[in-house]
Amino acid sequence: MKKIYILSVLSTLILISCQKVPSSSFTHDGIYKVNEEISFTNTSRNAHSYKWNFGDGDTSIVESPTHVYTWRDTYHIHLTTYSKNGRKENTYHTTCFIDTL
Repeated sequence: MKKIYILSVLSTLILISCQKVPSSSFTHDGIYKVNEEISFTNTSRNAHSYKWNFGDGDTSIVESPTHVYTWRDTYHIHLTTYSKNGRKENTYHTTCFIDTL
């Protein structure tokens, strides 16, 4: 019984360590206007879950979200991706400029 338990634990550890680190990336186009809906296209690889930070206090866990900014400003957008077991992560960030109407 002890041999089976040890083998089970070792198998689990091997599976956890073999998970690939996700590669975070996304796209968006151009300069946007206040109150305009922006679509973010997630182009990440090896990711199982996502956490977006739009730089204005709002966040999302949707794979490819949309977002609306209500103030003219420059925002730093971060996408953090996680592996299936949640132990490995990677973050990508870029800047988005929101102009007036």
